[in-house]
Amino acid sequence: MKIAMIAASLYTITFCLLILFENNKFCNLILDKIKLVYLGFSTKNLKGIFVGIIWAFFDGFLTGWIIYYLINIFD
Repeated sequence: MKIAMIAASLYTITFCLLILFENNKFCNLILDKIKLVYLGFSTKNLKGIFVGIIWAFFDGFLTGWIIYYLINIFD
């Protein structure tokens, strides 16, 4: 489970950095793609940003858990 928490933290930190550098063309392109997946996410208001951060944490945790599970299957 440690991997899941690390992945969740990394996803959340990366997501926050993308929002912080939203004016960058590359970051803006990535955020436009993320908006299609994370329902309720918007960089226009604080509520939308908070929803995106929750999605990023959940996405990272789920990804980390899947990696943890796959490692244990093949170990």
